[in-house]
Amino acid sequence: MKKLITMIAVLAAITVFGSLRAAAATSYAVNEKVSAVLDDSGTLTVSGTGTIDQSPWYENDRYKIKKIVVSKGITSIGEGAFFSCPYVESASVNATVKELESGAFANCTSLKSITGMTGVTSVGDYTFQNCGFTSFTFPASVKTIGDGVFYGCSKLMDISLPASLEDIGTIGYQCYGLQNITVAADNKVFSSENGVLFNKAKTVLYCFPCGKTGSYTVPSTVKTISKYAFTSSKLSNVTVSSGVQKIEEGAFFQSLITSISLPDSVTSIGDFCVEY
Repeated sequence: MKKLITMIAVLAAITVFGSLRAAAATSYAVNEKVSAVLDDSGTLTVSGTGTIDQSPWYENDRYKIKKIVVSKGITSIGEGAFFSCPYVESASVNATVKELESGAFANCTSLKSITGMTGVTSVGDYTFQNCGFTSFTFPASVKTIGDGVFYGCSKLMDISLPASLEDIGTIGYQCYGLQNITVAADNKVFSSENGVLFNKAKTVLYCFPCGKTGSYTVPSTVKTISKYAFTSSKLSNVTVSSGVQKIEEGAFFQSLITSISLPDSVTSIGDFCVEY
């Protein structure tokens, strides 16, 4: 009889404990078509159709989130949707998502891994600002990448760009550890050489990874050094080859470069070109 009472008590305790665990999940209404659940392991699962245009978890629960799952049916991750969730380490984005809007994962400082994204065509400005990636490969669907997408990602060393890419902003801005940018060989717009990003014809230099050190000579094919191309660079000196005609805004902004040799061919220099 005592054993039976003990077993009943244990089963009751398990039932109560299970109920408490189930009660630990928090539900959110993002909008009329999108909802989310944060379970007690720290996984935030967003479901429904359309855009994640609100962040109801931000005020009280963003510090509890460790993993983000964006489920089938979501088409856009809105501006700042997961902004400043500092303990998120990984995210999974379903193929139905087509757009990551500005700052979608900004200040997720522990975010090191994001999977899926195979339907994403557009990545907005500052989408991954201050995240913890050491390398990042854009999926083959991406066509446009905005300005400062990895702004302040100091641990990021390698970026791989797909053949589908058609337009890009200041991708390496303040990525202090960046060493290499590679481009798929069959991309029709962009190319890379020794980790440096150019247009296909190598007449425009878009980004010199600011983690590289030493000296650099701009290739003789280059006509334009794009805006913020050498920003925050750790190079000691740069030789701009004859043929370069235009140096755009902020090209050497906040760099450690102590010597820049310019040819007579340069006819235009943008604002803040060498300001520190």
